[in-house]
Amino acid sequence: MHRFAHIHVARLATDAMPAKYTDIMDELCEGIDTGATLPDEIGIMWDTDEQADVIKRVLVHRCYMDSDNPRDRGCAIQVSRYATGIPGFFDLWASGELDGAYDEEEFLLNAGSYFGVVAHHIADLHAPVHVGRKVDLATAGFRRGSGFHSRVDADMDRAAKTVESIGTHKPRPIELTSAYFEGVPQRTYDQFFLKLTDFYCTRPDPATRAAFLAPCVENAARVTIDTWVAILKQLSPAAKQSMGLK
Repeated sequence: MHRFAHIHVARLATDAMPAKYTDIMDELCEGIDTGATLPDEIGIMWDTDEQADVIKRVLVHRCYMDSDNPRDRGCAIQVSRYATGIPGFFDLWASGELDGAYDEEEFLLNAGSYFGVVAHHIADLHAPVHVGRKVDLATAGFRRGSGFHSRVDADMDRAAKTVESIGTHKPRPIELTSAYFEGVPQRTYDQFFLKLTDFYCTRPDPATRAAFLAPCVENAARVTIDTWVAILKQLSPAAKQSMGLK
């Protein structure tokens, strides 16, 4: 997925958050946009999975469901890592431990950027070519995997431009674990990736390609809402009070 689609998923989620979170999302929105595009210092392809028995490098923007190699499923680990770390950052702010390190504006910008990073990786988990890689390129009409990947990513941007709203979404209770987030790309893999070869071999026009992939964008925004709400519910009473949440 390209920059526009990542930002758009985050904005769709922000607009459809439950009303009780409107004020805090308004305060975080600038940082969310920044995080959704990944600042340079965290815009990396590889990271280290320190939770593994043997520390290893993992792809942080991929979760290939057709690979048995754990390094190919780093995106699920990455989104869980950020999601579970955010409540602690709010706790530090509420306790005053960040006094002198951040003023309120800086804290909100940083907190929002973490929410945006979560949205970025959730969007990756809904991008078909980020959740699978075994494609019959010849049948699909491509010579190289890179060309196929670029086409689908570009079509995801095109699809995002057709989604103006996801309407009302009631947040679903979720666990902020890598196991949960590995289930997200499995659905994308089953419902979209496995259909890519047969779909692209028909040489569909741009509008048809956008319509095919638009549900991926909508699903990404819904899972982002589920995740953001789960994060906010895990804030300590002091952190909730400091942010005006009941």
